[in-house]
Amino acid sequence: IHMKKKSSRRRTKIVRRSKKNLRRTIKCKNIRKSGRRPTRRYSRIQRGGDDGDELYMIGYRYLMGLDVRPSTEKAAKYFTVAAKKGHARAQYNLGIMYATGEGVGKNMEEAVRLYRLAAAQGVAAAQNNLGNMYNDGFGVTQDVPEAVRLYRLAAAHGYAPAQNNLGNMYANGEGVGQNDAVAVRLYRLAVDQGYAPAQNNLGNMYANGEG
Repeated sequence: IHMKKKSSRRRTKIVRRSKKNLRRTIKCKNIRKSGRRPTRRYSRIQRGGDDGDELYMIGYRYLMGLDVRPSTEKAAKYFTVAAKKGHARAQYNLGIMYATGEGVGKNMEEAVRLYRLAAAQGVAAAQNNLGNMYNDGFGVTQDVPEAVRLYRLAAAHGYAPAQNNLGNMYANGEGVGQNDAVAVRLYRLAVDQGYAPAQNNLGNMYANGEG
């Protein structure tokens, strides 16, 4: 497969069609398990009785089924309240849910809005996904140079999918000058983190003697 051809590109997929994959994508550190049932506290939460971190963790518990019955709808409900409080991870995760239609009605424009909020707070995964939206014209007018800018921001944080995506842009000369050497360097950064699509792309570059 020749990497300069559009058909050879390997992008991070923003549309994950199964709940299993959605749960894999949304991650949270330091989850605190509790025996309390979060549903009894939702009315107080709506009035601002909990901070964004706690709201996010309750939503995550519903998404993953930690001590509660799994429910993407309830997860989205808690993520929504946390996102309104400015919680960056909640904004990003809720963006994924709108992009995939899990727990909420599918809405690419709303996904873009939420990714943008999280990206502005430095969430590399949101910067990368927003770049995908601009690159493909989902929920926003297609803007390849803006996609490159966002991939570059996320790659600077060491985010492997963005390093791979930016490598694709250089390999294909899309939004930037075509440069196999830079593409290889970016693929290697992602490969060093064990990112499989970059391993495949770097293998293609070596097979074709590029870079």
